[in-house]
Amino acid sequence: MIHRPTLRETLRYGRRPLRWARPPTCGAFPTWPFTLMGGPYDYVAPGMHDSLIAYWKLGEASGTRVDSHGSNNITDNNTVTQAAGIQGNAAQFTAANSEYLSLADNAAMSTANIDWAFAGWVYFDTVVGGIAEDLVAKYNSSVAAEREYLLFLNSSSPNRLSWSVRDGAGGTETNVTASTFGTVPTAQWLFVVVDHNAATDIISIAVNNGTADTASHTVGGADTIAPFAIGVRSGGSSYMNGRIDETAFWKRILTSDERSYLWNGGLGRTYPLTTP
Repeated sequence: MIHRPTLRETLRYGRRPLRWARPPTCGAFPTWPFTLMGGPYDYVAPGMHDSLIAYWKLGEASGTRVDSHGSNNITDNNTVTQAAGIQGNAAQFTAANSEYLSLADNAAMSTANIDWAFAGWVYFDTVVGGIAEDLVAKYNSSVAAEREYLLFLNSSSPNRLSWSVRDGAGGTETNVTASTFGTVPTAQWLFVVVDHNAATDIISIAVNNGTADTASHTVGGADTIAPFAIGVRSGGSSYMNGRIDETAFWKRILTSDERSYLWNGGLGRTYPLTTP
């Protein structure tokens, strides 16, 4: 992994020289896009694997979806299928069939009062007023003490993406809606980043690398026994109707440059994040 090369510095990676170039006006590294001359080279985007817990490409045709980075493989429930993704193929969820992916509670996927972030891509087949759709959840709608975090299409906003985090004290939930982006469209890929910042006591949500909407969350985060799920919350019926692709979980906050790197002008990236 290459960290913070100086302007027009020549590095040697293995036996192959790597020349780095960027305009003198650029700020702190990394700055995207950048130019690599004389490639191709073995490359990992600086820092992108730091505190990365799980990365699901979600390109499998059916069955278990593999964690490409760690050991958090997720189970197929009711036959989640496959469709074209932002990179390769994506998981295709059909709400009428109650399809979702799940993983039993474990220490890796639990949070509490720490920094964490999710980033991924979503494509809605339908957006219907009054009908919510869950994307990423460690949240039991039937048991208040098992509500940790939830990313969902908020049908009462109307039809905007929302991010909810439960506190670690009395069970109060803080919700922030992606108002800056606005109403969610159908048949369009959206890049979503959500996080919990323990240092600033803020949660945030941003869509398509735009300005993040934030909310104060001052009582920490919960660590519950709820299972992790993609496509629905535990004990709920707000099934996803559409596709989810290239989803990752970090136990840290992503920088603006890292978000831009993952966004990649709307083209996305895939693991192991080796494309400059």
